[in-house]
Amino acid sequence: MSKKIIELSKEEIAKLFPVELSTYKMEWKDIYENEKTTILNVLNDFILRIEHFGTE
Repeated sequence: MSKKIIELSKEEIAKLFPVELSTYKMEWKDIYENEKTTILNVLNDFILRIEHFGTE
């Protein structure tokens, strides 16, 4: 695909980045914290905040 991501339709984005719903998994909290740390280590000067949306 030669489009920039900002040029994609909702349908094209959904095909590239599908969402799968599932029951809560305890390890997700640790995965989130690890990803947050990684992102902040690389982009700390450009990030105002990182939020997690979900349950638990």
